[in-house]
Order: sequence, then C-alpha cells, then structure tokens
Amino acid sequence: MGNCKEKKQHSDCCGKELNPEQCKGLIGRLLRVYTTGDMLTMDYNANRVNIEMNEDRIIVSITFG
Repeated sequence: MGNCKEKKQHSDCCGKELNPEQCKGLIGRLLRVYTTGDMLTMDYNANRVNIEMNEDRIIVSITFG
C-alpha cells in the first residue's frame, strides 16, 4: 500500500480549464470537491480525488487519497 499521508499533487491542472482528455483518469473515482478552509474528514480513500477550490471557484489543488 503506500503511505496514507503521501499525496500526489497535480499543480499543472490548477487554475486552468481542463479538457476532457485530461479528465479521463477521474472516471470511476469518488470526488470530494471543497473550498479552501472547509472542514474535512481525515480518512484515507485511495480511490478518491480531492479537488480544492478558492472562493472564486478556481481549482487550487488536486490530490488523491
């Protein structure tokens, strides 16, 4: 398994509009979309994509877990 605290950042996607080709890896994954500062659970789910947005609804971080 890997280290649960290890997160893979996709900073190349942050602040940009994603095209459908870039989103293929998200198919079948559980999504958690939240705004910076929201309260979140600390459980680890290897199949979950976490999408963090700022107050302007711009993606600032995409992580897995």
